Amino acid sequence: ICCYNSSKRLGSTLERILNQQTKTGINWEIIVVNNNSTDDTFLVANDILASARQQIPFQIVDEPNPGLSNARKKGYETAAYEYLILVDDDNWLVSSYVQNVYELFESQTQVGIIGGWGEPEFENPAPNWFGPFSSCYALGEQGKVRKGETWIETEMVYGAGLAIRMTAYDVLNEAGYVSILSDRMGGALISGGDTELCMAMNLSQYKIIYDNRLKFKHLMPAGRINWNYLKKLTYGFGRATVKTQIYDH
Repeated sequence: ICCYNSSKRLGSTLERILNQQTKTGINWEIIVVNNNSTDDTFLVANDILASARQQIPFQIVDEPNPGLSNARKKGYETAAYEYLILVDDDNWLVSSYVQNVYELFESQTQVGIIGGWGEPEFENPAPNWFGPFSSCYALGEQGKVRKGETWIETEMVYGAGLAIRMTAYDVLNEAGYVSILSDRMGGALISGGDTELCMAMNLSQYKIIYDNRLKFKHLMPAGRINWNYLKKLTYGFGRATVKTQIYDH
């Protein structure tokens, strides 16, 4: 969980993570990356995790270099296990999320990245214009799954709720992959780090899939649901596209 001034959002997010229902024998951990926060994110995270009834191993690590890509890289370097789920500080995972990600990776050995299904949790009622732009907010299905199945192969998934096989990530690193995007940095709506990661993964021998069982609520505060925020968001997408075009050549 990458955090920048997340103290007011972390409680609900960590509650859902601590409520994960996993089968005996699956070892997992919680990593909170404190990315240059100026509030009491560290203290809030530590209090919640240390006092939880379900004692899951956890670490709270600092990444002083601002930017979501830097924070995620710190998480990759800290993780003890082969599979890693990227949880934004406002994502509320369904209780089967960890179990399903584990089973998918175990059964689909050529899958490097798995995407989920973000469902909005609005602070205020959504405006009429929101629907066509919901994908900009990491919301909605990421493909139409065939009847009787739960997942499909795809080329791109959004970063919220994304799961990655660390062996596949290591293959990218060994090939010289270095992210050219800082992604979100403080209040700057620079985006595209998840897109870049998927583009790089498409060049490897690993596949990307989307599974519609991997659902999570994505908090939509009132301050984000307006035209000015959307314009800044899409401007950030455009800036990222200029750089990620290199993957098309």
